[in-house]
Formats: sequence, C-alpha cells, structure tokens
Amino acid sequence: MSTLEPPAEAWGKFMNFLDPDGERAGEKYVAIHNTLIKFFYWRGCVVPEDLADETIKRVIWNLYKGLKLERHKLMAYMRGVARNVHLEGLKEPPMVDAAPEDVGPSVAPVYPGEHTKEEIRMRCLEKCLAQQPPRDREVIIGFFQYEKRKKIENRAEMAKRLGLSRSGLGTMVFHIKKRIKKCAQACIKKYEV
Repeated sequence: MSTLEPPAEAWGKFMNFLDPDGERAGEKYVAIHNTLIKFFYWRGCVVPEDLADETIKRVIWNLYKGLKLERHKLMAYMRGVARNVHLEGLKEPPMVDAAPEDVGPSVAPVYPGEHTKEEIRMRCLEKCLAQQPPRDREVIIGFFQYEKRKKIENRAEMAKRLGLSRSGLGTMVFHIKKRIKKCAQACIKKYEV
C-alpha cells in the first residue's frame, strides 16, 4: 500500500500550502500528523504512524499533481484520504516489523484439562495482552499501576505524555480493555469443556 515518497519540490509546495511561514507550517504539519495518528489509533490500527505518513504522502502527491483545494478544507480532505487508507489496510494482513523484545512476554500454551478455570483465564489474559501493540501494553499496564495519589499522578503524566486529556486516556484504556476482553473470552471459550 506504500506510496512513493514525494519529491522535495512537492514537500515544499505542501508546506507552503500549510503556511508561507516555515515555522508555522512545521507546527501545522505536526498537528496534522498527530491528528491522523489518533484517527488510525482509535480504529485499532497496529502502526498508526505509518498510516498517517501514507495519508500525508497521498495528499502531497495529489496537491503536486494539481489538485485544487482550499486551505480551510484540508483537514476534511485529509480525513477522507485517511478513511480510504484505513479501508485499504483492512483488506491487507498487517505487516509488523517487531524486534523480539517488542513482541511481548512469552506465554505458555493453554491445554484443556490440565489447568483450573482461573489458570486458563489468567493464561488467556496474558496471551491477549502479549498480542497488543507495545504502546497499548505499556498504556494498559501503566494505567492500573499504583494506588491512591500515586495512581492519579501517574495517569495525569501518562495522559500528558500521550498528548491526551485524562478522559481521552480513559477512553483509550476502555478500547484497549475491550480488545483484550474480546480476545480473552474467545481464548477461554476454546478451553471450556
């Protein structure tokens, strides 16, 4: 699905389209990129950064080839391109290059009849947690660390680091938990006798 890298001239035209002032154009670019990353992240994409890059490259190519677009309509157009990139990504199996340490903790296989229901439940939860992207694992584990005041401070720090509000962090955790729960329920169901 990867689009060829636009030439430097196309990038320059795009940055000038964002804003004639280079510094402001850079700030707008970062804001657009972050918005697109969140767009793909909330749709459960494994590598939202790559999909955000792909979206921007396509828009740059279209502008370079002569697309007439008013500056105030750029984000609406970006979202349309992002939706297409997302739909194309659903048709392709995910290709993730992960270093061995990014794959997550190894989890022993679950064999029916050899473990109690609680052991099966825990193994399935561990397996499903290990299957999450590294950032999601870090978020879900970090979210439930600590108690009382330390927990509140930790969550505020996490939200800030991720560029989210506290409620945004809560929503992110809700979606991660939902994916893990669905995975764990399917895993547990395989071993019910």
